[in-house]
Amino acid sequence: MPNHFYGIVFIVYSNNSSLKDSHQNNESFYKVILGDIIGAFKSITTNEYIKKVNSKELPSYQNRIWKRNYHDRIIRNENEIKNIREYIRNNPINWKFDYLFEFI
Repeated sequence: MPNHFYGIVFIVYSNNSSLKDSHQNNESFYKVILGDIIGAFKSITTNEYIKKVNSKELPSYQNRIWKRNYHDRIIRNENEIKNIREYIRNNPINWKFDYLFEFI
């Protein structure tokens, strides 16, 4: 789908057990880290897009490339990740039913 995408981010800690143990059940801590990851991703991809526009490899786009926010969800078990992966895999099939389909 050209108007959005899905990704699964695994946050894996090194052997620094003090960091991991002190925040193990603190969901707000994970959201801050995820926010940093998403922010960096948006920044890097926007900069790459601008480079390609300047080199005439891509057309200019006057609107914002990324929305300010993102939707997140903590995946808690194997069954959830299996279902989410299946949803992501099947999502492009539904593009023809999206209200923006006729405009692209």
